Amino acid sequence: MGWRRIAGSDAHHAYGVAIGMKPDASPRLAAIVDGKLYVFLNAAAFGKHKEDRAETLAKAEKKWPGMHHVAVAEVNLRNVQEDILCGLLTTVEATVSAAKNMLEQAHNRTRACSKLRESD
Repeated sequence: MGWRRIAGSDAHHAYGVAIGMKPDASPRLAAIVDGKLYVFLNAAAFGKHKEDRAETLAKAEKKWPGMHHVAVAEVNLRNVQEDILCGLLTTVEATVSAAKNMLEQAHNRTRACSKLRESD
């Protein structure tokens, strides 16, 4: 016997939705919670869901309305773009911090040189 999608599930796995992705899911890895079917991509994702079921499902429920009518590729691309932007922002912040440190060191050396000149 085959499986049928339950209305509202769209067969996208709950852990993936909770982390902002929209991958397909396997009917073999599923949980029914409060009368809703939640399906999962693989055993690893299902295991993550079981570690903190309430938080995973709350995140999935919160994110689902914003991605329900959006194409899978677009949702997943958006998530990848956000990851890239966050990575770039982190890199820029680290670069600015390093530049500030270098400027402070240069300023300290300049002061030290000025004091040496004054003492001569």
